[in-house]
Amino acid sequence: RMERQQFNKLVQVLQNDTVFQNKGNKPQAPVEFQLVIFLRRLGSKDDILSICSRFGICEGTVILYINHVMKAIRNKKLEFVQWPKNKSCYCSCRDSFYFKLGTCTRSNSIFYKKYAINCQGIVDFKGIFINYIIGWPGSVHDARVYANSDFFLNTAKYIEGDDYVLGDSAYPISSFLITPFKNPFNH
Repeated sequence: RMERQQFNKLVQVLQNDTVFQNKGNKPQAPVEFQLVIFLRRLGSKDDILSICSRFGICEGTVILYINHVMKAIRNKKLEFVQWPKNKSCYCSCRDSFYFKLGTCTRSNSIFYKKYAINCQGIVDFKGIFINYIIGWPGSVHDARVYANSDFFLNTAKYIEGDDYVLGDSAYPISSFLITPFKNPFNH
């Protein structure tokens, strides 16, 4: 639940966004109503049709209002999500994914194997790749691929000062690589 004061503040922040400016002859619904629909969809287990019947609007309108509010929030991100100005700290994220190449079967056998190529990448806070490694077989553990990457072997080229990298639990923790607890209930 959101308190009325926070709701009104969020309306004030979003209401002047161009997405809520009327582009045709028919006026848009108030920002408050569009925000209510957005928050109901995100904050409840209601499906779109339940929201439609509750508020007396059609499915397309629910989707339109959700898109309006999401776009307005994204347009405000630079005002509220900023890199620290007093530090030279730099954050990036690391993860891997697989390019599935297909499958191979051997006739008259239950043998079945999937083929994939591992790709690991590091993106900066803007989502731009600063390093990647591709070509290891999909069966190789992420930590082994990482240990053989240019990023790991030449860390000083990429990491300086208070820089850090976020990775998933497959990667080894280090002075600059932060991973989640493997079992958070024990910490």
